Amino acid sequence: MTYEYLASVYDDLMTDYDYDACLAWLEAQEPGYRNILEMACGTGTLTEKLAKKGPVTAFDGSEAMLEWAQKKIGYNPRVRLLHQDLASFQLPESYDTIVCFCDSLNYLLDPQDLEACFSRVAQVLSPGGTFYFDVNTSYKYQQMGTNLFMQESPGALALWQNNYSKEDKINDYNLTIFRETSDQEDLYQRFDEIHKQRAYDQEDLEVLLKDLGFKDLAFYHGYSQTPAGPQTQRLVVRAKRR
Repeated sequence: MTYEYLASVYDDLMTDYDYDACLAWLEAQEPGYRNILEMACGTGTLTEKLAKKGPVTAFDGSEAMLEWAQKKIGYNPRVRLLHQDLASFQLPESYDTIVCFCDSLNYLLDPQDLEACFSRVAQVLSPGGTFYFDVNTSYKYQQMGTNLFMQESPGALALWQNNYSKEDKINDYNLTIFRETSDQEDLYQRFDEIHKQRAYDQEDLEVLLKDLGFKDLAFYHGYSQTPAGPQTQRLVVRAKRR
């Protein structure tokens, strides 16, 4: 999975994701955030919004996504884009705030990679700093089941066959993308990609974060102040470094 084709239509297909709600939740949690690290920044939509408040270092594991982020953001002295991997990123600086949204951590299929990622976060998070992230839960994937979904937007159409395995907590997306070509009207190119995500639940994260020295853990039902529960689909987490 490289996002090679999905990157070109990612923004068109993410119209149901509320970046403003995400940002509003973050600002309510930490209104005075300063230097911030955004992990798995994708095409830079949230990056651009974060940069209005202060300097942002943002990285992604997909070069295709970063290319689109650079096109979107253009020259902005407050933004630094890097090609880094979630499980092995290395940065010389420390940050007061680190964020990773849009269920990006679910792409870490091996719990040991998630542990490696959290360990890296602990290394670059300033003492007393805060790590915010979200994940899709097993409840969400169970609700999605084995179904065919469609997402349509101007110039793009995506179909994906969903399949979730309760045994290994892996969700497969068999994705077919139809993208309108720029040189001929009503002509579409077809691309196929396979994406996999692993479900993570509160009990999985709580033990891991505590073992790595994080404190003041809080688990929310989406981008709200409501505590997470059994029917939470997007689990939003706050963790502070000691």
